[in-house]
Amino acid sequence: MLRVLESKGTGLGHTVDEIHAVDRTEISQLAADVQHFIRDGLPIGLIFAGLPSAVSDLLNEGVATFLRRADRINLH
Repeated sequence: MLRVLESKGTGLGHTVDEIHAVDRTEISQLAADVQHFIRDGLPIGLIFAGLPSAVSDLLNEGVATFLRRADRINLH
């Protein structure tokens, strides 16, 4: 699907809100999959939203390391 979107000059954006309520195994798998797609140069974006403590917990669990390098926006 990502290759088809790329051929049409577009991509896929995936959002996950309230990450504190998401199963950690599933979020880890999603992050790993997205990391592989990015490594392959495929057009995908990933946005997580949640309370700052939930985001910090996720990053400290050692999910995909690329998440630690991601741009973070604190909405206060």
